[in-house]
Amino acid sequence: MFRERRTTLGLTMRDVAGSSLSPTAVNNIEKGKINPTIETVLYLCQVLNLQPEKVLLFHPDYTKTAALLFTRIDDLVDRGEIDEAITLLYDMYWVASDLPDYELPTAEIQYKISQVFAKNGRLDSAMTAMTHAYKLFILTKNYERQVDAVCSLAALAKVKQQLQRAIGTYTTTLELAYRHKLFDRVGRILLEMAYLFMECVEQQETISHCAQAEREFRRIRDADGLAEAQLLRAQALCELGRLQEALEAIEAAYHHFIATGDLPRQAEAARLLGEIHSGLHAYESAAEHYCQALCLAGSAAPDTLHQVLGGLASLALLQQKTEVARNHAQRALSRLQKPKDRSKLYRILAGCDLQAGDIEEYKANMYRAVDALLEAGDPCSAALIQCELADQTDDFELLRDGARKLRRVITSSKRL
Repeated sequence: MFRERRTTLGLTMRDVAGSSLSPTAVNNIEKGKINPTIETVLYLCQVLNLQPEKVLLFHPDYTKTAALLFTRIDDLVDRGEIDEAITLLYDMYWVASDLPDYELPTAEIQYKISQVFAKNGRLDSAMTAMTHAYKLFILTKNYERQVDAVCSLAALAKVKQQLQRAIGTYTTTLELAYRHKLFDRVGRILLEMAYLFMECVEQQETISHCAQAEREFRRIRDADGLAEAQLLRAQALCELGRLQEALEAIEAAYHHFIATGDLPRQAEAARLLGEIHSGLHAYESAAEHYCQALCLAGSAAPDTLHQVLGGLASLALLQQKTEVARNHAQRALSRLQKPKDRSKLYRILAGCDLQAGDIEEYKANMYRAVDALLEAGDPCSAALIQCELADQTDDFELLRDGARKLRRVITSSKRL
């Protein structure tokens, strides 16, 4: 390869050698008498204008070139050259397949293939590749990588909105971690399960898994993981109306985020503190924390600003500032897409309508809140809002319908 390229470019061995090599060394490399180092290969590729990956693929010591090739793949993905990255990965796979101990190198390549497919939105292909990687990790008895692979399969199921499948997969991962004594992984797995339960509107399971995760994080002295679990547990407690417990859970986490300079989580914790204090009728503290969250919202997730506006709307409604509440809620509603967030805003707008005496618009916004909760997969809260609407409007038929729906939800959950 080197000789053909040199002659094509019309270069002599001395031209190629430069000040880095001797002409004799170049001659021996071209004739295959010596194996060049990785540094020499990269130098020759630069001089001869060759793509390094095409040469590194066939270097005798694959274990030395693999890391460089993976770095090259990351560069291709960052530039959006996904097809080129996948082609290179499959070239690596066929080369690695001929190695005597092929299982671990090919497993790592399949793992990387899965990650590239996932970044490109090809989730089914990503799951297939990750399953192959997991099977190969089993053959090598590499327990840590087995856990990594199964965690990745669970994360892919979550992206596909297959939440129950993701929970089941994380349960398998948890069993693997305990079986092989990978205790430092347990807290993170429990926390990922807690996030899934929160998405499934199962706050009690969220609280339980967060509490278990907190114990594990304390045991391994992972302060970041502990604070993250406390934040999520506080969110679940707040949704259940257990505000004093939520306050106790969030305060330590909030101070940790301040101490570590974690601005996105600090913003989320400040917003949640505003919501908790608002529910406890500590309006000055609520306003103070909402303002802090508003200042930090620029460095947080895109939805955080509008969630803070929703919190300010709720606070204004409690203080009978109807038009202020309405303006904040409408601004937030124009951007927030998650059904659960939208249901809260519709309820705030309904409260504004009730204060203004507009019963028809109150009903319309309450029904919008019900529809949003049903879309979010929370029929219990939807039925409770329906009952609240029936109580406000003295609609006994609507009240009976809401009660029937509640009974169905309760019966269904008992069966589960």
